Amino acid sequence: MTLHFDPAALVWDCFKGLETPDPAWLGDIDYWEGFNAAFFAANGLDYDPGQDSNVAQWVCAQDRASFTDMIAALAPRLSPTALADVDMVILAHWLPDLHLGSSVTNFAIHHLGLGAGLGFAISDRGLSAPLFAFDFAARKIASGRCRNVLLLVMDQKNMLYHDAQIAALAPENIAAALVLGAQPGGAGMAYRGYGRKTGLSAADLPAALQSLRQDWGLGADCLLIGPDSCAAVLPDMRVVTASHLCAGPFVALSLAGAGQDAILFTWQFGTLTALGFAAEQDQSHAS
Repeated sequence: MTLHFDPAALVWDCFKGLETPDPAWLGDIDYWEGFNAAFFAANGLDYDPGQDSNVAQWVCAQDRASFTDMIAALAPRLSPTALADVDMVILAHWLPDLHLGSSVTNFAIHHLGLGAGLGFAISDRGLSAPLFAFDFAARKIASGRCRNVLLLVMDQKNMLYHDAQIAALAPENIAAALVLGAQPGGAGMAYRGYGRKTGLSAADLPAALQSLRQDWGLGADCLLIGPDSCAAVLPDMRVVTASHLCAGPFVALSLAGAGQDAILFTWQFGTLTALGFAAEQDQSHAS
């Protein structure tokens, strides 16, 4: 069975504030400064609170939104029918949750009433995390080890420390949810494959994507959806909204519709990561 993804079924939103800061949290600033120092040290970096700290702003931010709060906000928009056969939940993200250490997938399983499903998170892969997670889900479904997978893609904007690269993206609190499963066909997208190529410059991207397109048997007019940093060498591509971070490629595909073959890709730290999809025709009324 072909893994089927209907972009129109994607549920997503950007959130302002879902949690009201408590003035009492200001008493925990020393704790979080210690966390930052330990985190930097674990990555071989020196921590300078005067330059690196964002703790005071993080504590008092009026636009706080944790991953669990965003799941709860999206839950009423998820189809109970689509969730009925979900037995695996995967969270993919780049930026950390507002509530460090929360078991987000366990919350989703219980909040959505999914029963005894398996849940885990994929991160530390930059913006490519959801593309890797999508392929992992596809392989598990193809092997028969699970029926349907709920893929959650999230990032939130409030960080404990300053990071110029992240600040330049002007991140939003964003969450997207999609249910993946093996279906015989329909008006949507048929999954064609996952590709990853390392050590590429921007000039290498057209040839690399052309190679993947041919490997996946996608049409010459295939829609390319990727970051604006690649627009100079791929002028016909559809640009992902940078502030949407990990969810960006899927949101862009949902807005584009399912009318043509598509490649979703990220290019970060010299690594190209991509998913290929073939447009399907609605076969529900086929004889």
